[in-house]
Amino acid sequence: MRHGLSIEMEQSIRCIDTNDAQMAMKAYSKYIEVKIAVFGDNAKTEDVLKILTTTIDTMEKAKLFGEFTGK
Repeated sequence: MRHGLSIEMEQSIRCIDTNDAQMAMKAYSKYIEVKIAVFGDNAKTEDVLKILTTTIDTMEKAKLFGEFTGK
């Protein structure tokens, strides 16, 4: 188990070790702060799901995933 987790951690670090991935994570965390953190402790599941669905639709329409090229 320990060996498997160390491999997973190493590979996860490789995935986020690109400028594009870091840029995407920063943009997403900023989006979360603006769109989801607004709800605070009173967030309803339906509200959060609506925002997440809208986010996914927007990213797919903008084809953001296809623009990442790595280092």
